[in-house]
Amino acid sequence: MNYILKNKIPVLEPNILKWAKWAEANWYKRVVAQDYIGNYEVSTIFLGIDHNFWDNNKPLLFETMIFPECDYCERCATWDEALEQHKRAIESLKI
Repeated sequence: MNYILKNKIPVLEPNILKWAKWAEANWYKRVVAQDYIGNYEVSTIFLGIDHNFWDNNKPLLFETMIFPECDYCERCATWDEALEQHKRAIESLKI
């Protein structure tokens, strides 16, 4: 399922063309947070596509990754959760 953001709230967009146009025109709104800690980049974005492939609970629409580490990835459902997981990722680099 595809989603767009309205005031940082994910909204289902069933029309794939409308979703694609929104994603292209609003790429900058998809960035939740981005930080550089030493040689690492912590990036949290709105994916726009539900990545919950395992059950029918809440959609996983936001993703935090650390680069160049390839094994750190967290996903969540809301903007506020995404901010919290971004903070956790930063803290994991400070340990």
